[in-house]
Amino acid sequence: MRKNTISKDERVKDFVQGLQQAGLRVTSGRLAICRLLAQSTKHPTATYVYERLHTDFPVLSLATVYNTLNTLLALGLVGEIGDVGNHQRHYDPNSNLHANLVCTNCHQIRDLEDSDLHMVRRRIAQRSGYQLRGARLVFYGVCPKCAGKRKP
Repeated sequence: MRKNTISKDERVKDFVQGLQQAGLRVTSGRLAICRLLAQSTKHPTATYVYERLHTDFPVLSLATVYNTLNTLLALGLVGEIGDVGNHQRHYDPNSNLHANLVCTNCHQIRDLEDSDLHMVRRRIAQRSGYQLRGARLVFYGVCPKCAGKRKP
């Protein structure tokens, strides 16, 4: 795994190499998906990716978006947060070790990087003997914006 300071261009390159290794052709649509993911600070759904790219890539299908995302997921190049209450799977293009914070009210997803997570990961690997390849830590709660709306 690379250091936390991976550039967007390096992420695109990693995504493209992964697709090629999986035997997929890197079409202009798949390249656009890779670029969108590399630039994203959000946790997109397949529908979001499709809607953002379909105008510029009219031959791009929703099935291609799902296949591309699922291939990148299987390769460990993106993560999956899953359904956060809006009945859609969310993908996480951030490959750095981090926690996700999910608002159960507005379904916003936020990344939280914390150096203590690296210590916890090392400790778990040492205690278990596992060669860890990844981790997913998701906290559910109410974001400050939604919490402010509830106050009288």
